[in-house]
Amino acid sequence: MAQTAVLSREKHVKLKIPVTNSSYVAPETENGNLAHRLWGKWRAHTIMFLTFFAGLATALGHHFMNMSLDKTQVDQAKLSQAWASRFSTSTIPLATVIAPGSLLTQPMPYSSMVSIPVPQASFDSSSYALVGPTGYAFPSNLVFRIAYAAAMSGKPLALPSAYQNQTYDLTFFGPAIKCGSADVSTIAAVSTTLTETNDDRLSVIYVSWVGDNDHGLLDPSTNSPNGWLQSSPWDSYYKAQDQSSSDAARIFVMTNMAGLSGGTRVQVTECLLHNATYNTKFIFQYPEQTIIPTISQYFNTVSQTDLDNMVDMVGNTTSSAIHSYTAIMEAFGKLLVGASIYGSGSGYTAQTVYSTYAYLNVNWNESKNVPGDLERLFQNITLSMLSNDTLIKDHTQGDYISVNATTYPNTFVYRPRDLLIVYGLSLFCTVLCSLIGLHALHINKASYQNIFSTFVRVTGHPELHSLTKLDDTGADPVPKQLAEARIRMRAGNSSERDRS
Repeated sequence: MAQTAVLSREKHVKLKIPVTNSSYVAPETENGNLAHRLWGKWRAHTIMFLTFFAGLATALGHHFMNMSLDKTQVDQAKLSQAWASRFSTSTIPLATVIAPGSLLTQPMPYSSMVSIPVPQASFDSSSYALVGPTGYAFPSNLVFRIAYAAAMSGKPLALPSAYQNQTYDLTFFGPAIKCGSADVSTIAAVSTTLTETNDDRLSVIYVSWVGDNDHGLLDPSTNSPNGWLQSSPWDSYYKAQDQSSSDAARIFVMTNMAGLSGGTRVQVTECLLHNATYNTKFIFQYPEQTIIPTISQYFNTVSQTDLDNMVDMVGNTTSSAIHSYTAIMEAFGKLLVGASIYGSGSGYTAQTVYSTYAYLNVNWNESKNVPGDLERLFQNITLSMLSNDTLIKDHTQGDYISVNATTYPNTFVYRPRDLLIVYGLSLFCTVLCSLIGLHALHINKASYQNIFSTFVRVTGHPELHSLTKLDDTGADPVPKQLAEARIRMRAGNSSERDRS
């Protein structure tokens, strides 16, 4: 039968323990008593080690959870951002000191291959050129505007893109010019004309013409400083489209930036219009766009005056495509055709007729660079046609192109150092406290619990000691008979309080 002790309480607790039966229930077995003593002896040790390893397991679990989420897009993670945050907040012991910021979310670059439509030229479009009853007339105003804008900027115009950051390669047939030094007879004729028509007052530094529309430049006997060098003949015969050559549309450019003296031979560059293959890399890295064209192969030459021979060309074979090629060539010619003269004597001043050559991204001072610079200028103009929706294929006509797109989705980013600081400090404090506790156990040869029965066992009350041994110090383990005793708390009457 379990013992019953009664406590009477008012303002002060008065201990009244009538023990009706001082006997107690003995342990059922010796083995049970042994197990009870062993648990009492090693209880403190076990709790310290178990809680330490539980904390270590929590830290490792947190670490591996963060590792599994590291570099994972938030919307693709198996564990939601909310639950990851809850776990971090509830498991970090020093959350009030060091914020649980070891697992962050921030935009991270993510590359993927997608198949999407991109701007692709439609040279069969009627928007490139105006065509009359007799055929090709002249370029559309749209082509002129794009050509001038590209020439003035020195690079292809910006294209629309599905992603701010994307890269793709595009191969297509398009117009291109191939430039080189003009034939010997042309260079000799121009050199002779300029030598005979110049004096110490005048220097012709630039001339450009198309086809045979050289204004008599190639016939020295018909020229004088007051003839083709002045603007009036150009007003009557100014043309930017070759309408005489049946093999290829061509343009000539004479550069003489250093001035002509004596029998110096000038540099004359001749450019012919071709149908060519463009292998182009488009790199969009916001806010910049980089377009790198490469002409992998030049095919047939293109001439507006002989359409019957042009329909057999590779790639763009329709008359509309040839009109589009011609329109781009004429827009290119309008940038170059004209003359520039400089006079130092009376009656002569610096004068440029029609041409905008001085504003172009061409190194006119280095004759060897002029052919390559002119080819790149023409390529930039051609590629700039892709910038306008009217001149490209719509989404039903264009091919789907593989694009390497880079996006910046919110992504989990794990910073192990931050977690190591938090858990490292916690584990260090835990180990330190455990060592102090073990040292106390070693010194005292016993462990104590901060519970009610411990205080009861050390009060020295003789009736309480009937439930314990006389030499009980309150150390673990709690005696079984005391652990099973019941104490009832009740209020006593006033006479009892007075007598007590």
